[in-house]
Amino acid sequence: MTGRKYFYDFIPIHVEATEEEKEQILSQYPVPEMPELELFFNLDNETKGNNVSVRLLLNEVNVQTTKTNKQFLKMTFSNNAGMINAKMWDNQGAVEKNKPILDAYSVFDVEGVVDEFRGFKSLTINKITPLANKSKLIKITPKNKSIDFPLPATANCGTM
Repeated sequence: MTGRKYFYDFIPIHVEATEEEKEQILSQYPVPEMPELELFFNLDNETKGNNVSVRLLLNEVNVQTTKTNKQFLKMTFSNNAGMINAKMWDNQGAVEKNKPILDAYSVFDVEGVVDEFRGFKSLTINKITPLANKSKLIKITPKNKSIDFPLPATANCGTM
């Protein structure tokens, strides 16, 4: 019998399984590959001129016009650290090319440069790629992430 705890050590779990049963469970329910844990991107911690590559949720996008009558995309993104203002200049037709993509998707891998204007930081985006595979959004936590073997939903578990 193995005594473990789940959910930040609040829920005790007791499992009775032979080594053969453990192997069968692992073959039937393989452990998923988890992405490298990046806790969060905080724009306030970045320095002007830094190149960044980060996954963000798009909250808003608008086509704006500069004083010289050139279009650009003004965007607001968010992550677990807060809101991130961004812009994409209309270099080589970027507005026409990216606006439909921005309207169709909500999560993006963003590459850009940290900018600062009048004391406020933002991103100037060079490349934006929609995240079409939603399975990459699985929530993970660094706490209690290793156990002897995974417990599938059908495992014979009991609590004390």
